[in-house]
Formats: sequence, structure tokens, C-alpha cells
Amino acid sequence: MPLILAFIAQDNLEFTKNSDRIKVGSLKKMSTLCKLKEFYGESQTALKYMKTSFLADFLISGASCKDEEHGNLPLFLKNRIKEYMEFTDSKTLRCRELLNHVKRKKAEFDSDEDEKNIRHSLQTMLTLLPEGEWVSVYNIAKAVFYRELEINPFSHPSECHLQLDMAPPKDTSSRLPASLRQNSRVLLSHVNELDAISIPLMKALLFFFGSLNIVALGYSDPENDVYHHPDKPWLTIFDGLQYVRLTDFGAFVLGKKESFAAFLSVEKQPADIIIDENRTMLSIFGEDPVKRLLLESVGKRINKSSYMVDYKSFLKDCSNNHDVENRIDYFRTHISKSPPEIWEIFFKSVLARMQPLEMVKDMHVFKVKPDRELISLLTTDAVLKKYVIRAENYHLLVKKQHYSTVKKRLAQLGFF
Repeated sequence: MPLILAFIAQDNLEFTKNSDRIKVGSLKKMSTLCKLKEFYGESQTALKYMKTSFLADFLISGASCKDEEHGNLPLFLKNRIKEYMEFTDSKTLRCRELLNHVKRKKAEFDSDEDEKNIRHSLQTMLTLLPEGEWVSVYNIAKAVFYRELEINPFSHPSECHLQLDMAPPKDTSSRLPASLRQNSRVLLSHVNELDAISIPLMKALLFFFGSLNIVALGYSDPENDVYHHPDKPWLTIFDGLQYVRLTDFGAFVLGKKESFAAFLSVEKQPADIIIDENRTMLSIFGEDPVKRLLLESVGKRINKSSYMVDYKSFLKDCSNNHDVENRIDYFRTHISKSPPEIWEIFFKSVLARMQPLEMVKDMHVFKVKPDRELISLLTTDAVLKKYVIRAENYHLLVKKQHYSTVKKRLAQLGFF
């Protein structure tokens, strides 16, 4: 967990354009550098980086972990999970986002109150789990269903359907009445709410809680005997989950245990970062995974303990001025507040390299026709030479305020 928090704090996550989704490349980088053990291997693209994605989405929401909180990470996570359950600062991973298989006929307002009620139901569900015993997910879903806990994030189920383009369910006993089937759509109702919404949502959320070690998971490859896509054996990628068991950490989070020290306790490992005064080079003496990750984020490793910092290594994953300024601030906060002069010079040169091209708004760009006489006039006529700037490949630059003068002069010379 310290590695994950350091990775996120260093702004290593990149997001897709016009979206808040984390890029797959960033998830892969996080999974590799933080040495995360994923639920599934990389053989199936849809299942890759499931744990990494859950942890990243969860930890980037809300306030970042302060340095003093690193000494008690179980308490930090407990408070962050509490924020998620109470739907306060942590508003990521909304239930509807986990039910991509459900399609709506028309846009529907995502009610914060409904989401809050569902999260309260989730907390109740987790509290019902016996400590140390494996429980069937199907039985959990039924318990929630029969207790009439709110678990459906769609206020108008009749306006929703499963767009599956599939054959009838494998289990003939669960076939739907013909009135509920329209071509390739399976309409949602109280008849299939358990199989289409409650259980898929339960499994998705339990995988999320499993990522945080609140519950241990018993799962296999995803498969669904009731509903599935035509080219896949599952309805959702979470269909492989079968059993869960409340962990000791989960009991601590839910208030069943007063303290928890074994999980995620942080031992301060002796390691020092040495800043070279003559070169932009950083060295680490000792072993501290968090500090080493920090050096890898700004430098290129040249031997077992040293990292050379140049423009390319320092600016990787930076896409604008704001990213660069954040990288420099992070360096000052976590490596050296007042580094040697050579580093200050380096930072100034880094900032000077930002936005090297400036758009000139009051300039016209033209391409000259390959006319020898015209080209000759552009280089010899006094008026044209004064107002025309020649560029490569027969291009000309003319200020907008001088365009009419140049056009008039060309007309006088016989070029209209």
C-alpha cells in the first residue's frame, strides 16, 4: 500500500482524453511497479488489472494520504472506506458504473440519495458476514433481497434492459415469459432483478472490497449459466466469484475489532537519498521501496543505487505546464526543499522548455504558385520585400494588417 500511495501521489496516472477513466498503460505501470497480485492473469484482456483499477479509482477519490498517516495505514484505510460507505468525500465507483451490461432506454438522473442508501445496504451486508467463515455470494444476495435492503440503483427498472443478442438462458427453469422478451433485449423486472442486477452488483462490489482486503475471495474464471454475452461465457467480468470470507482487517473496518496491526503495518527502512551537487544525479543508500519508486519517477537508473535525471526522465508522463510544476513541487517536498544550485538551474531550464511554440494570431500563411516571375518579384520588389516574410517550401507570411497592401501591390504588378 505505501508503494501504491506513492505512485499515485507522484501523478503517475494518466487519464483518457475527455474522460475520467485511467489509461490501461497507467494501470499496467502501477501494477508492475507496485508489485500487485492481480485476481486474474493477462491471458484475457477484459480481466486484466481488475484489482489495480479498483485501487486506483478508490484512492484518487477524496483527500490524499498525509505523511503522518503512513504510520497507521489500517486506520487511514478504515476512514477512507467509511467515507465511501457514507458517500461523503469518496464518491467514486458508483453502483451504476459497475453495471455496464444494463442499458437504459433514456437518460436517467443518478440520484445521490439512492447511491447513499445502497452503500448503507452494503455496509449492513458486510456486517452480517460471520467472522472467519466462507459464505456463498448467492446467499448474500438473497439475504439482502429478502431483507428488502435497497440494492437496485435504477429507480425505473422497466426503462432498462439487457442488450445481449443471446440465446435463451441455459437453465430452462429460469426462462422469462415471452412478454418480457423483445428480440435481443431482456427487459428488467422483479422477475429477473436478482439475476440481472442484485447478484452482478454484489459480485462487483465484493471484488472491490476484496481489493482492499476487507473480504477474502473464492473465485474461478467468470461464467454465467443464466445470462451471458454471445461471444463470452459471462454477463460481467465478476461472474467467477462464488464465496467470500470476512478478514480480520474487514472486521476492524466494520468496528467488530478495536485494533488491527498485522496488515499493512509500515516499517521504516533505513534509506537515504543523496543529491549530487555537480550533476543532476540522485543516489539511494539502503532499501526503501517507496523512496526507490520516487527516484524511478524522475530519473533513469544507471546502476544499482544511482539515477541520472535529464529532461526526458524528469518530464515523462508530463503533458502540460501544470504537470511539470507539480513534478518540481513534489521533488521539493519529498527529496529536497532547497536542492543545490545545479538543480535550480535545471528546474529553470525545464520550465523554459514548456510551450516552445507560440501561435501568432495576426499572421496569414500563404503558399506561392510555382511562377518564376512571381517568385522573382517577391525577392526584388521593394514593397513586397518590406511586408512579406519568406518561409520554406514556397510559403509566405504576411501580417493581417499588411495583407491589403501586399494584395494591391501584386495587382499593380499583374498578379490578381
